[in-house]
Amino acid sequence: MFGGVLLLRLLLLLLLLLLSLLRLPLHLLLLRFWLWLRLRLRLLLALLLLLELLLGLQLLSCPFSRWREKVPGGRMRAGF
Repeated sequence: MFGGVLLLRLLLLLLLLLLSLLRLPLHLLLLRFWLWLRLRLRLLLALLLLLELLLGLQLLSCPFSRWREKVPGGRMRAGF
């Protein structure tokens, strides 16, 4: 627990040092970070939806996912 607190304090100090070196106001950096994060989240969500769509289509076209398949005699049987 104390290692995590120490690491968090070191990260906070590094962030403050970076802010002082850039000499930008804090609210502009936070706004820039928020816009970057929103863009990345939207891209991630779009990729996840595309992956789900592709996996769904692949699962539908997979021969093992068919519930029934036709046998040469014209009857239907389970496709497991």
